[in-house]
Order: sequence, then C-alpha cells, then structure tokens
Amino acid sequence: GSSDVVQSWVLGVSGRQDPRWLFGVEYTHGPDHLEMLTVDRTGAFDANTYSVFSDFLLTPMFSAEARYDYQDRPQGVRGHRAGLRVIHRF
Repeated sequence: GSSDVVQSWVLGVSGRQDPRWLFGVEYTHGPDHLEMLTVDRTGAFDANTYSVFSDFLLTPMFSAEARYDYQDRPQGVRGHRAGLRVIHRF
C-alpha cells in the first residue's frame, strides 16, 4: 500500500591489491541492485545479501569485472547471482 516504506543500506569495503586489481566485499540489507528490482521485491521486503567483487584492468582500454551475490530472504528462500562484465573503452 501507500504506507509501505522500503529501506535498504549497504556496508562494504574495497581496495586495490595492485594498481590493476580491485577486490571488495559488501553486505546489503533490504532490496539491492535497484536496476534489477522486480514486483516481488517491493513493499514489505527483507533480505540480507552478501557480495564479493573484483575488477581487473587488463590493458588501459580493456577490463573485466566479476561479482557474486548470495541473498538470504525470509521463509528459507536463498538466491545466488553471479556476473562477469567485459568492458572495452574507446
């Protein structure tokens, strides 16, 4: 309804092991990745998402990003999401 309030927050750290490699971890409470929001994740939604990610600069114009998310939802629902993005700059 109109009185539903959805709150989300993220806590994370990341750092560069090397100028060409970034590594990080995050914890998200509530909806995450708003660009992927679906109707089942609006209104009263509660979830905990644990994420690890990395970014590799392969050449000055080419990089790759990897990410894995584990989501724990109410009623024993678990979700896994993995992604790999290849970026070419012009």
